[in-house]
Amino acid sequence: MAGRNRRFSQEFKDEAVRMVLDGPRPVSHVAKELGIHDTTLGNWVNTYRRTRDDDVAPAQDAGEKKSERDLRWSEAIASSAKRTRS
Repeated sequence: MAGRNRRFSQEFKDEAVRMVLDGPRPVSHVAKELGIHDTTLGNWVNTYRRTRDDDVAPAQDAGEKKSERDLRWSEAIASSAKRTRS
């Protein structure tokens, strides 16, 4: 797989996660198709699932708009990327 410390746009990450979650293909197949390491994609998927589970748990979040959840997920991905760079 290509280089080390590559930067990916949030749109790329979002689309990659959707490819895994919306289709029948495993993380490793999607990662290979996109030219990224399967662990990287797996981390993105896990982060998405954790933030989505957080959104579903509280009753007051039931009416929250999808775009607000997506924004929080994007922020979670960005903060996890900052932690890994340190």
